[in-house]
Amino acid sequence: MRSHPLRSRCQRTFLRSTGDLVGTLTDDAVAGPAADELHMLIDTVVVTWDAEERIHWLEVQGKLLE
Repeated sequence: MRSHPLRSRCQRTFLRSTGDLVGTLTDDAVAGPAADELHMLIDTVVVTWDAEERIHWLEVQGKLLE
């Protein structure tokens, strides 16, 4: 089965953008401004553990849709 050319192009763009996500996010030139923006958007992050499903749930509260 062949992949659609647009889909392949989107996948390449995504991988190029996120390939070194840790390196990008730990770069001081990115991390400082990104943290400032996130602090303006996010008030609270609530982490809960669902023992039955054995999974963590994250709830992000703030001004994410403004």
